[in-house]
Amino acid sequence: MVLVICDKIYNYLLMPLKAILLLYKTILLIIFTFLIMAISNNRSLGIQKNKLLRYKLIKELYQKHKTEDIPTTVVWRKYVYPVYPISRTTLYEILCTPITSELKKIEELMLNQTKTS
Repeated sequence: MVLVICDKIYNYLLMPLKAILLLYKTILLIIFTFLIMAISNNRSLGIQKNKLLRYKLIKELYQKHKTEDIPTTVVWRKYVYPVYPISRTTLYEILCTPITSELKKIEELMLNQTKTS
């Protein structure tokens, strides 16, 4: 009889503690998830920024050797491909990419993320 009463008191006191622990666990999980998402987002912005900087170098190399009488494929084959082994299709994609405006957007996003962190 005494054991049953002690067990009921123990459960009565332990239930709120279990609920509080579960609440703390949930809150920590949510915070951890947001931190991981922020790190992942920063990483993807860094990858995009590095890609655009590489595009900028390729575009500068292309423009250095491009003249009216030399076709794009010749510039790609003689000058771009030996330094940056990319396909012609990728070169055309790079030439059509608005690199400076994209870099500005990424810089603004990275600046906003550092302000909020």
